[in-house]
Amino acid sequence: MKKITSFVFAAVMMLGGWNLSVATETGQPLSISTNKDGVVTANVAIDLTNATVQVTGADTIRLEGVAALGSHYWINMQWNINGNAFAVTSYGEEAVTCGGWMWNNACWYTAPAVGMSCNQVCANHGGFDVAGSTHVGNDVGRHFWPNKADGSNWVSVECSSTDNNTNWGADGSTPDGDFTHAACYVNCACNK
Repeated sequence: MKKITSFVFAAVMMLGGWNLSVATETGQPLSISTNKDGVVTANVAIDLTNATVQVTGADTIRLEGVAALGSHYWINMQWNINGNAFAVTSYGEEAVTCGGWMWNNACWYTAPAVGMSCNQVCANHGGFDVAGSTHVGNDVGRHFWPNKADGSNWVSVECSSTDNNTNWGADGSTPDGDFTHAACYVNCACNK
């Protein structure tokens, strides 16, 4: 499979009065818009950073690893000569293989060393899952580090500390994938 780097892309799927359109141009954000009888009902950003494309036939392609709404999807498309665009023929959510601990619909890992960031922890696990990491509390730290004391909610990611032997909780704000602390094992949701 080839990694997607840049392209001009448009696709439309029509089912029972619903239109699903996806469009972007190189350098522009990609989004999905749905509408019913001409009225836009949703506009969702999607991320193709880790997506791959495979040519599956003379006029068909398959995208895998399309990230949206905290999950990953595959999309099969066929070239529509009349619309001069790819048309979505089928799509679905990819099954996530988690090598860590599944909790709260996310795949969790604890850092193997103090002073690491979630971006570093998740580098070999499909990247940092910001949406999956968003929560309040220290449930993950208590799973990985059950002998540490319960602490209050502190920063955007959980920290299992070595300086005071405490599982500090996430505060519910948008998780900072670059947060580090010299005495913290960060606990992070990754994409796989």
